[in-house]
Amino acid sequence: LDSRHEGHWRSDAIINELRSEFKKGDFGVEFLVEYMDMIRYSEDEIFPHIERLYRTKYRDVELELIIAVAKEALAFLLEYRDELFPGVGVVFCGVDNYKEGVLGGRRDITGVIEEQSLTNTVELALGLHPTARQVVLAGNGSPDWMGPWEKDLVYLKERHKGEVDFVHFSFPELTMDELLGKVRPLGEESIVVLFTVLNPRDGRLYTLEEGAQLLEENCKSPVYII
Repeated sequence: LDSRHEGHWRSDAIINELRSEFKKGDFGVEFLVEYMDMIRYSEDEIFPHIERLYRTKYRDVELELIIAVAKEALAFLLEYRDELFPGVGVVFCGVDNYKEGVLGGRRDITGVIEEQSLTNTVELALGLHPTARQVVLAGNGSPDWMGPWEKDLVYLKERHKGEVDFVHFSFPELTMDELLGKVRPLGEESIVVLFTVLNPRDGRLYTLEEGAQLLEENCKSPVYII
């Protein structure tokens, strides 16, 4: 059960690796993949529809294991697993912003969390580009889109106070052309950090690779991805 969509670089890498490992183990299992497409929708908007779909699709299917890829898939299973797939074990991977206690003591759900660090990424970039005086952060959402990175950002602003400025370019408030217009004047005095996929105001969904390539072609600043 993949939170994202086919073609997303992380999802493709994880699904391909899972297929490879199951094949090497010669388990003889039928490997089914469901994509939730959560990058384009909110949980409140789409979870009820997905629940009805899976209730129909898997009504007569006997599952032995569910692998949840990323946090939205895990959230869905925590809410609906007991009703849709009672007794089926769950293993999760690629779950970021994991909070202790989220499993509620359930012993048939386990997995590996994903930890990303804005602090480490920015410190690495500044170490490689010591003349940089501005960090440009570009990502999805409203002005408060930083969400889980807020603590890192507070720390970074304090640590580099008076030396480095931090600027936010937030989607979907900008079109891609508007973003490129903002970064074209940037030079080696700036570092650009991209977050997740890019969903600008013009409605086109860009992968990190596509976004990074466009930025690389349209500005002279180094581009990092988190």
